[in-house]
Amino acid sequence: MVSALALGGIMLAGAFLGSTMLQSAPAVAAAAKTGAEARSFLPETPYTLRESFSDEFDALSLWDGQTGTWATQFYYDGIANRTLTSNGELQMYVDPGFAGTGSQPLGLNPFELHDGVLDIVATRVPDQISRQMWDYRYASGLLTTRRTFTQTYGYFETRAKLPEGMGLWPAFWLLPEDGSWPPEIDVMEQLGREPSVAYVGVHSDVYADHTLRVELGETTENFHTYGVLWDPEHVTWFIDGRQVRQIATPSDMHKPMYMLVNLAIGGGWAWEPNELTRFPARMSVDYVRAYALDPR
Repeated sequence: MVSALALGGIMLAGAFLGSTMLQSAPAVAAAAKTGAEARSFLPETPYTLRESFSDEFDALSLWDGQTGTWATQFYYDGIANRTLTSNGELQMYVDPGFAGTGSQPLGLNPFELHDGVLDIVATRVPDQISRQMWDYRYASGLLTTRRTFTQTYGYFETRAKLPEGMGLWPAFWLLPEDGSWPPEIDVMEQLGREPSVAYVGVHSDVYADHTLRVELGETTENFHTYGVLWDPEHVTWFIDGRQVRQIATPSDMHKPMYMLVNLAIGGGWAWEPNELTRFPARMSVDYVRAYALDPR
């Protein structure tokens, strides 16, 4: 997810190794979450997989400074704490307490819950609100476990339905707990202008091939599962239980990482929304789960 149009030595996330085709998932992937249908796919591995994190989004627990599961901003200084300025993104990541340049909350909430599904909602804000958001025209949502959950290695998975439209950029990804960059694991990224495609990849100082394009048929009409198995030897991506890519684990990717899920707007890779982009735009997340690797 992170690129550095303004930072030297980092490749844009859109650089890709190649592409692969993935046939449509079984009908169960399109169903709403109901009992066994919502169970994670667990890949074959020499390790025992032990569930270490699960949010089914029956409620949303936001970090309040002391408790809660999900923080709603990065840890950077200034505006970059709520938008990746290095990507040229057009949104601010907001939450119900976000006050912008003022002293009172602006009344923006990008998170909606319904039937055990979380919608991350991106909107275009009125001019008056934009002026209090450093002239950013869009509000959207980011969730991160940096303050509450990190892990070295494991299987990480989400089940999501993604938005369609120019300029929309949803993602599920991992970043290092220690604040360094790279490394980064992109479990899933999607460009709303390409509703039949998902991207998987890494950023690393020692691995040159970053992002692989996966042809899905569609990502916006049904839920799909997006997972990555990260162990000391390999990083392996799965979509709907099918392996789509595997690489040797880069040497700079052996330290604790945390999870992020977000819906960005615009930037050098995603492009700007156009007159056909519908707002509000929604990234619907059924669950986020993680599993630790235990010796057998």
